[in-house]
Amino acid sequence: MSVLSASSFSKTYEVNGQHSFVNFELDYMKVSEVKGTFDRFEGAFEWDSQKGKLSDVAFQIDVNSINTRDAKRDAHLRRKDFFFVKEFPAIAFIGKEIQYKEGKPSQVTGELTIKDVTKTHSFELDWKGEFDDPVDKKKSSLFLKAETTIDRTDFGITWNKALDQGGWIVGNEVEVEVVIEANPTDARPAFSRFYRKTRKILPGKLEMPKSDGSQDVTSQKKKVR
Repeated sequence: MSVLSASSFSKTYEVNGQHSFVNFELDYMKVSEVKGTFDRFEGAFEWDSQKGKLSDVAFQIDVNSINTRDAKRDAHLRRKDFFFVKEFPAIAFIGKEIQYKEGKPSQVTGELTIKDVTKTHSFELDWKGEFDDPVDKKKSSLFLKAETTIDRTDFGITWNKALDQGGWIVGNEVEVEVVIEANPTDARPAFSRFYRKTRKILPGKLEMPKSDGSQDVTSQKKKVR
């Protein structure tokens, strides 16, 4: 395992929100599943293609953008019973250590903050690599997938209801899949003729738009476990 550190050959990549996805699913009533996404997020990292080293990983989710295709359920998820979006508008992950396997990043471990709880957590990486734009060979995109399982009760999300036949209406373990296309910040992305670039995102300095007078993630943490 190696501690993250950027080299002079590293280049900053930012997540292309139009071509990336944050998906999740958990058990529902012991017989079905709830699946959903977060539609708004941003992230960035340093990648040294010469040394094959990943560093300065930072990712942040706008919790208000949760989408399970059920407006009433989504509204409930935003309230105090679950994410309490008005008080804690963002989920954040800051990478601290990287593991490699066969020369590729295979796991990133860092600080995951949900609501007012921060815990050390790991994501398994499926590193696809960098691929040239089929139209403009001077441009490229980097592709990867990050997966993990989170116990929501570890982060103070404990709402539930008992079922008459035993068990609970909602499972505690949440499977998370983050599908990423990332592009160098100094070039337009590959595979996109209509990309709407907004601003440069720097690792560790993400600034999600604020809403409802909420504080950003850097000031939302009240306790660390």
